[in-house]
Amino acid sequence: MLFTNVLPLLLVAVTAAPDRIVRRQSPAASQKASKVEQLQPVLRKTAQKIRITYGPYKLKGLGSNATLGNAKSLDKDGTSYAHALGADFPHNVTIIDTNTYITNSAGAKLSMESGNVFNHHHLFFDAAHTPNPFLGCGPDAKPLKSIYPKSNFMASATGDIQMRYTSTDGKFNGGFYIGANDSLSFMGDFINYNKEALDMYTVSEIEYVPGKIEGMHTGSSQLLTMDMCGRGLRGATEAAPKDGKMFTKTGDALTILRDGWFVHSRGTLSPGGVDIVMKINDKLICRSNAIYGGPTNSSVTGMSACPEELAVKKGDKLSVAATFDLEKHKPRQGPYPTGLGGPLALWVPMFAEAN
Repeated sequence: MLFTNVLPLLLVAVTAAPDRIVRRQSPAASQKASKVEQLQPVLRKTAQKIRITYGPYKLKGLGSNATLGNAKSLDKDGTSYAHALGADFPHNVTIIDTNTYITNSAGAKLSMESGNVFNHHHLFFDAAHTPNPFLGCGPDAKPLKSIYPKSNFMASATGDIQMRYTSTDGKFNGGFYIGANDSLSFMGDFINYNKEALDMYTVSEIEYVPGKIEGMHTGSSQLLTMDMCGRGLRGATEAAPKDGKMFTKTGDALTILRDGWFVHSRGTLSPGGVDIVMKINDKLICRSNAIYGGPTNSSVTGMSACPEELAVKKGDKLSVAATFDLEKHKPRQGPYPTGLGGPLALWVPMFAEAN
């Protein structure tokens, strides 16, 4: 799905200030992909599609004092990595769709339900692009800056995340251009709830068009918590209320700063989440539902998406709200309020500017 997640998407760590995250997870030396596979394109006949894999990344076991990773994790049991991407990642291309997830050494997808591994976030950045805010806070619509100084073009969090820059039929002229000399990087934070260390891989399926698409509407994502204008990124995780297991988090409305489209939008929820709703001018536009799966149906394996090419105007008001039911869906492990515990809710809209 977005980052999201993010990243986003999102885009993207929710228990620390943005500068703390960047400081802890600044890219190290470049790393080549461990595998690049050619796939059949889906959205456009002129496109190419690959599956690119990075790793292995060794994750320490739960409770281990081992020093693994090359970046500081936000959780005492987490393992974090950050590095630049090698020249084998496609350059001088326009990305139109991505889907990112994590696997074990056998290629099976990892999650809390399958493998007992929590993918808190992993994000891919392009240093040549600076995020251009498209949402504003408060009566003065103060631009809501991205939590990261560079654009996140691909991401994953909790489960698979699709970041799509065009419509499902590929006709919307949107994309994210990666220049021939752009510097790209990766960072991620993961928790292995097994006692033994294990090897993990990140996998991204990317559909792209060679070169820069003429007349393209450049896509950009924004990682939103349910209270972005109030608590900012810290509003992504909340302790469950003492008087019950079901609750809803709602934030103040944000102002849309430019005409354009929400090309692709959906929520990101940790186990325990039910849905995230999006309203425009106080009208319900979309309900992104958590999709549960796995052997015991307790992992969030995906989120339903919102309508495509949703046109918005400068001055429109956007609001989001997340609902959790911790009795119906067992929440993930985690030592809230420290570390990466607590119910997590993020909204990642993919915006394409009209001009």
